[in-house]
Amino acid sequence: MKATNVLLTTLCAALLLSACSKDDEPLQDAKNEAKVIVGTRADGNMNMNLSYRFNTDGILIVDNAQIPSRATFDKEIDGHAWRLLSQGFVLADGSIKDNNKGNRDECIILLQERRIAIMSISNFAPKDPSTTYGNTKYYDDQTGSIGFFNVMKLSTDGSQMITVAETWWYPDPAGKCEHGYSVEVYERLTDVEKNQAISTYKVDMNQMVGASLFEASKGKKLFGAKMSELSFSYIYPGQLRVNGMKQISESVFRKYIAGYGWKCEIEHQIETNGTVNSKEYEYIEGLEKKVHYFFGDNTYQVFSTSYYHNNTPWFYEEKYVYDESINTFFEINDGQRVGGEQIICLDDDKKSFYMIRQNMQNHYSSNSNDFRYNLVKYTRLSDQELKDLREKHSTNFWDLDWETSSAN
Repeated sequence: MKATNVLLTTLCAALLLSACSKDDEPLQDAKNEAKVIVGTRADGNMNMNLSYRFNTDGILIVDNAQIPSRATFDKEIDGHAWRLLSQGFVLADGSIKDNNKGNRDECIILLQERRIAIMSISNFAPKDPSTTYGNTKYYDDQTGSIGFFNVMKLSTDGSQMITVAETWWYPDPAGKCEHGYSVEVYERLTDVEKNQAISTYKVDMNQMVGASLFEASKGKKLFGAKMSELSFSYIYPGQLRVNGMKQISESVFRKYIAGYGWKCEIEHQIETNGTVNSKEYEYIEGLEKKVHYFFGDNTYQVFSTSYYHNNTPWFYEEKYVYDESINTFFEINDGQRVGGEQIICLDDDKKSFYMIRQNMQNHYSSNSNDFRYNLVKYTRLSDQELKDLREKHSTNFWDLDWETSSAN
């Protein structure tokens, strides 16, 4: 089965839903192949039969899933509220251990422009209604992933859906944590019920509704060459669109960027209305520092400073790959692409480039899941400047004593 059909998603929603009783059976051997077709308890008229099994890597496979298309997701699932009817844990043989509704007296999820609000009442005291919000995610109609769970099936009339999520649960009375998967069955609420839930749980719709497209940036002249061709807009919170960006091919990247050191010269925040803030971005104490680079043929070096070690300048080296289809360089970690920074244009003299970087300020300062972006200018270092940078940042990041630092 292709990797795109492998269900492996991190899930904040499952953590809210997935505590089970001490009588539940532990997940024994996740590598066993399932031999049966199973279902879980649910109300309503939905045909629940789906076939669950584990591949040799312990990843859950649903062979006969009927994953909704993007058009169906947008029409029938997104924009609606869904009440949890039933939950179960997938055991090693592919059977499901019914857990009713986990540790919740009630759980309702609201999806709006592919954002999520989880409205729940715990069956532990106090029994107060609570609401948590999730990040913006894209819907992947190959895996059914919305980031928090994977949609496996939608009833013909759109009234119920089945989801699968990676989770951690506690079948051992001693508290040993087991990795596994949960299956949830949801029913769609009527518009009246949806509005009642929004009112009861005091859902902040400002965190649910994405911003519309904004006017072009009025701060584009800050950076000079070629920046006048670009403008910025948030399609919805957390997703920035750069208008007018042109391709920087692999050959251009190799000729003008690889082989050189690059200093973070200046950084400005891109505001929610698409304008570039004229004030230089202020880094968050304890969270951020400027990051500088050197790009080799297949590896790159990163240079920065650790707040946690008396502002020790550090470096590390890792493999990277440049994807010219999206002008982005990715670090390669255990064979997987991680991170990713997008280069939006080169200066005319090829001695500076401009990059988009996600910043954490809005997220941490306002306890919001709406991440914003910064516009960063990098200038090319001379050979001597690169030598000086390496001498200053001579401590390997992986040699820093993080345990001692944490203890302090």
